[in-house]
Amino acid sequence: MYSNIVMKSFKWSERKNKILQAGRGVSFEDVMEEIAEGRVLDMLVNTNHSEQIIYVVRLNGYVHCVPAEENEDSIRLITIYPSRKLNSRYKES
Repeated sequence: MYSNIVMKSFKWSERKNKILQAGRGVSFEDVMEEIAEGRVLDMLVNTNHSEQIIYVVRLNGYVHCVPAEENEDSIRLITIYPSRKLNSRYKES
């Protein structure tokens, strides 16, 4: 469904990635793997930032949102946060 995503390169802040690993136990590498393997649950419009999209992926058994900015060549991952609301919506069967 989202196969055109994997043709682009991924970018992120290494500093932010280390903070996410230490604080939330998730990383941008984890997100990139989910996207590359076609396991994106959904893509949403970020209503607070019109230039961003939000990837919805499952990491460590819980649904997370990943705001990103996308252009023709790359996808810049901004942060990763868990979503209780979306976790309920996308319960594993």
